[in-house]
Amino acid sequence: MSHSSICRCQQRSLNEGETPRALEQLRERLERFIRKFFNFHDRDGSGHIDLGEYSLLATTLGIPKNSNFMSFNAMDADGDGSISYDEFLTTLLAYVENYDQ
Repeated sequence: MSHSSICRCQQRSLNEGETPRALEQLRERLERFIRKFFNFHDRDGSGHIDLGEYSLLATTLGIPKNSNFMSFNAMDADGDGSISYDEFLTTLLAYVENYDQ
């Protein structure tokens, strides 16, 4: 998932005159995109992203290598040493919703 993809989705959601259904459809599309991105980086198919898998994901997102551990821990809300899809989705949606704030 590229930063520009997220920004385009966010920009589209901020357009005036959008109906609640259009915004719901946009969120659904974004969630499907995030699911595909998550599954791509979940190399072992465990349903979780471990720190090793996260290194590639972080590079894709443009997160500096020296921030990997800190950003991994920020996404790992339950502290179990891996990032579930729900944790990943929650983090990315919060990022998109707060991007310009």
